[in-house]
Amino acid sequence: MVENLIELGDYVKILSGYAFKSSLFNENQEGMPLIRIRDVTTGIIKTFYNGDYPEQYIVKFGDLLITMDGEFKIKKWVGEDGLLNQRVCKIESASELLDTEYLLYLMPSILKKIEDRTPFVTVKHLSVKDIQKEVVNLPSLNEQRKIVEILHDTNNIIEKRQSQITALDELTSTLFVNTLKGRLENVYLEDLIISTQNGMSRRGDDANGKIVLKLKNVKGNTINFEEINRIDLQEKEKENYKLNVEDLLIVRVNGNPNYVGRSAVFTGFDEDVYFNDHIIRTVVKNVNVGYLSFWLNSPLGVSEIQKNVKTSAGQYTISRDGLNKVKLRLPLQAIQDEFIDKKSVIDNQKRKLNESLEQMNILYNSLLQKAFKGELFQEQ
Repeated sequence: MVENLIELGDYVKILSGYAFKSSLFNENQEGMPLIRIRDVTTGIIKTFYNGDYPEQYIVKFGDLLITMDGEFKIKKWVGEDGLLNQRVCKIESASELLDTEYLLYLMPSILKKIEDRTPFVTVKHLSVKDIQKEVVNLPSLNEQRKIVEILHDTNNIIEKRQSQITALDELTSTLFVNTLKGRLENVYLEDLIISTQNGMSRRGDDANGKIVLKLKNVKGNTINFEEINRIDLQEKEKENYKLNVEDLLIVRVNGNPNYVGRSAVFTGFDEDVYFNDHIIRTVVKNVNVGYLSFWLNSPLGVSEIQKNVKTSAGQYTISRDGLNKVKLRLPLQAIQDEFIDKKSVIDNQKRKLNESLEQMNILYNSLLQKAFKGELFQEQ
């Protein structure tokens, strides 16, 4: 394909948001909805403007909006009509040679390039001139529409996969709620704990060492091995801190109280795994450990754990004594076991969907790169 390099500013029209008077802002739904930078990605407006405004700043469904602080993002507006506030701009095609949908797919890579080269002290700022002076290849209108069609179809598949994963998460939550509808027993976590142990305090970063889990690896009832820390351990450390299958790992300390109490069950790995002192290893009895972890991560569990979190010098912690005082209401163990069996089936399906989603994202990004390099189609 023959390149047709153009300066973007010659083909688009950009309207910067207006600095509306904050004294006329309200959250009582009085006046016109005001689209602030935080609203662009969510499509949800919480602030209203009760004053006069120029008609040109009204945003309609389908308009393309760009956030101009922090991360530079473009989104098609799918919310109600609203006013274009400062630090948000509206971009549209100003030429019959540039398809609007093509512009939507083209802009993320341009914005990312601008973002990466923009210096900052506290937060990055985007200017209209940054966008206007970008030089891009503009294929024929026919090719633009072909590119949009294939990217749109691929994106639809990705969204469908994401929806399927969300539906499975909702199914798991529903099954969990159902376990709480029958007879429940009031117990304290103390009644279930056989032993607890804080992890190792020594730090290190040795490429050929052993895996030592940090608190970031414990999240959402799972242990994430994507970003792991390795330390060259001494024999005594290996003996003391090696994890066993069905150890319940609980985050013990963090500067963010919402992280404290997060838990997951160690189910094994293809090499020995150890843990640091931000984590408590907990061994339990008379309960399905997988169910217990799910309960602790649920709103019920989080609420109980937060009652027993202590703070000192800006750090939030939960100790063995705090864990002992966590009050639970548990169903019969047979019901716990049934829930975990069903959850395992769902998790397996989620794993397959996530693998498919990962492959689709790789394909989508590859298509994007080829499309905007002029390699997706070769016109005669």
